[in-house]
Amino acid sequence: MDSCLLHLHDAAVGRYGMPVQAGLLSLSGVSALAAGLVAGRLAHTLLRSRRTTHEHARMARLAGRHHAGLDAVILEVDQPAAYCVAGKPHTVVVSRGALSLLTDHHLDAVLSHERAHLEGRHHLLLALTRGLATVMPRIDLFTVGAAEVARLLEMIADDAAARIHGRGTVLQALLTLAGISEGPAGTLGAAEVGLASRVERLAAPAAPALRTRTRLALTAAATAAALIPLASVVAAAIGLVVCAPMD
Repeated sequence: MDSCLLHLHDAAVGRYGMPVQAGLLSLSGVSALAAGLVAGRLAHTLLRSRRTTHEHARMARLAGRHHAGLDAVILEVDQPAAYCVAGKPHTVVVSRGALSLLTDHHLDAVLSHERAHLEGRHHLLLALTRGLATVMPRIDLFTVGAAEVARLLEMIADDAAARIHGRGTVLQALLTLAGISEGPAGTLGAAEVGLASRVERLAAPAAPALRTRTRLALTAAATAAALIPLASVVAAAIGLVVCAPMD
């Protein structure tokens, strides 16, 4: 790395000649322009997603009825739905159809799951990874990463609900809601993502010490999966310049 930096410095000050210096400056300019364009598109995508989710939260509160006991908005629709959406304030939405399927204990578990998403600010990680996948849809690192982050965040919320209500209750609630329609864009639903792997985890619980380590690992993995793709873009651009052979 030190050798690369020395080569970079020598090239920048013209020790390898004017053509190399000009090429380095051109490459740096192109890399900076590309990074700027990606950052601009990502910022636009994130702002648009934020406006969409905030508007949906507002419309849900207008169309539904706030249930003080549940601290959730009830939508009078037959289609089962349960999800949370970021807004001012954040909102947990449950449809009348979902209420008809869930027992009180199962409903409490679902609500805890959704509140874990909001308290953990999972929507921010999800927006970032989905934004990167939207901006660069042909790069598997971003598209696959977005799906994996969504799955890991659901597992984290499952674990949070299970610590309060028990894994069996969360599992039964998840199975009850399995197959319901996907929530609106930008929302986090209890039974929409990674259902098979989540059911398997809940049905075969690990030892308490292992669950603690797993919870920490899931949190770290979800955060890393969200940040590493973004960092890789910067690293790739820097690597092209810094470590290019100069002799």
